[in-house]
Amino acid sequence: MNRNKKGTARIRVLLVDDQRLMRDGLRTLLELEEDIEVVGEGENGALALEMEEALRPDVVLMDVRMPEMDGVEATRQLMARREDTKVIILTTFDDESIIFDGLRAGALGYLLKDVSGTELAEAIELAFDYRGDITVELKSGAHVTGYLFNRTATGEQPTIEIFPATSSGTLTIPFSEMVAIAFTGEDTATGKSWEAWSAKKESERRKDIDRAAAEAKSRGHL
Repeated sequence: MNRNKKGTARIRVLLVDDQRLMRDGLRTLLELEEDIEVVGEGENGALALEMEEALRPDVVLMDVRMPEMDGVEATRQLMARREDTKVIILTTFDDESIIFDGLRAGALGYLLKDVSGTELAEAIELAFDYRGDITVELKSGAHVTGYLFNRTATGEQPTIEIFPATSSGTLTIPFSEMVAIAFTGEDTATGKSWEAWSAKKESERRKDIDRAAAEAKSRGHL
């Protein structure tokens, strides 16, 4: 495992784009980052599947429009095979339908191809270190915030499962009911797991109960 000067493991990235010039440009930007290592390049989705299996990168930068197999289908197949794969969609167009198709297939997010080197590195680091906090905008107009702990990209009805911030239990949301997903990149858990997030949420709930009880007692209601 390659490490940076600080001795920590570098983030392994696979570049997938049918344009050699674009791959060269992305590689040049990423080679400036101490914490990121480009471990491979592919020119279509079919090749991306083979390289992901062989190289097991931490993050895949996936173009959308490619010959043989497009990026959306490649992402869908990657997620069906290994759902902890971190995929970031690359697109030339700020096209909501294409972007959402990629998210629906299981990508964590998207970047326009004119992204700066700083924005690119930040997106990769966010995807690699992602802890699961999201806000989902539904077609009903409602917004749901919580901790994403499972994504199912297979079957007729792809879904996500979250632990809502404002209620107990879990919530399953079909992609067909969503308008957008915002990945905050914040870690509201004291650890790095759904269990830690749940424990922190329960602790905060108990503090609220204790605070309310103390206020009620001070007013002579208890």
